[in-house]
Amino acid sequence: MLFCCKNSDTIITEPIAFTEFYINNQTDTNLSLEIVVNDGYTNGQENESVLLNSKESEIFYDLVDMSYFRPEEVLKELKFYATDVNSTTPILTLSTITNTDWEMINNANTPDNSLRFELTITNDDLN
Repeated sequence: MLFCCKNSDTIITEPIAFTEFYINNQTDTNLSLEIVVNDGYTNGQENESVLLNSKESEIFYDLVDMSYFRPEEVLKELKFYATDVNSTTPILTLSTITNTDWEMINNANTPDNSLRFELTITNDDLN
């Protein structure tokens, strides 16, 4: 990838690794998500809440020098809330994040050096 700085002619050509995490909401419920990251994970992103606006929403990303992260290396816990009922109690909590629950949509051999993981949530998960 190529990067340059504003008001500079310097071009930096260092390899960059980009990892994206998506939620595929296949439920009948509109969801919001609270993300808790692992204690040792530091990239500037902290715990946050995300409104899942569509059936497929990007929830997290990581951009570092040639290090691809897997879901269990970054994510500690995911709490899903129903937005329809304005509840403060999660309807689904994933306290153990495992890589096998996530589908790898593409591998790192893409032109933009990206790696994408997707977690599908269904009505059965909510029951």
